Amino acid sequence: MTAENIHEWMEVLDCSGAYMGVVESIEGQTIKLRNGFFEDAPHLLPLEWVDRVDQRVHLNKTSVQVYDAWEVVATMTGG
Repeated sequence: MTAENIHEWMEVLDCSGAYMGVVESIEGQTIKLRNGFFEDAPHLLPLEWVDRVDQRVHLNKTSVQVYDAWEVVATMTGG
């Protein structure tokens, strides 16, 4: 899967159509996903999890599989 059709602010859905968040950016072979429902920190999803792209990004994983395996991006705070 290439990232050329994936753009910032596209909605990301799991394989059943459940909302997962929005694309913040593409970083190498990963999607940086912003999911404001559960955490403030973005998450990284491998592009290999993408099933197809139309107006949204459709994953080939369930939300449970995604939650179990996604990588939380560490954020640094000043202090």
